[in-house]
Amino acid sequence: MIKIPEHTNCRNCGLCCGPLSVTKNEIETIKLYIKNNLSRKFLLKIKKQKKDFLICQFRDIKEKNCIIYPARPEVCKLFGVIKRLECPFGNSADLEGGLLESNFNEDRYPIPKFL
Repeated sequence: MIKIPEHTNCRNCGLCCGPLSVTKNEIETIKLYIKNNLSRKFLLKIKKQKKDFLICQFRDIKEKNCIIYPARPEVCKLFGVIKRLECPFGNSADLEGGLLESNFNEDRYPIPKFL
């Protein structure tokens, strides 16, 4: 498995925060992170934010960040660092997507609604 480079030019614009597919393991990781780190009150505040249906449910519109960032799915980590998932602000790398195919061998599912 290839180490995914850190994002160096992220402006928290949210262009990468759209619908995505995840593995069962990623779903469990997100569930555990939410349970252990986010209060019900905070989750309700995020849920009440008006969002386009194409914006990820974990995007905090007002703070311009991801509320599950430490537990975010691998595809989120790849945005901006591989070809065909380019960041308009020229994030940190230009890796060939084929080099990371092993990361997508697992079955993938639409991310369930948590909020």
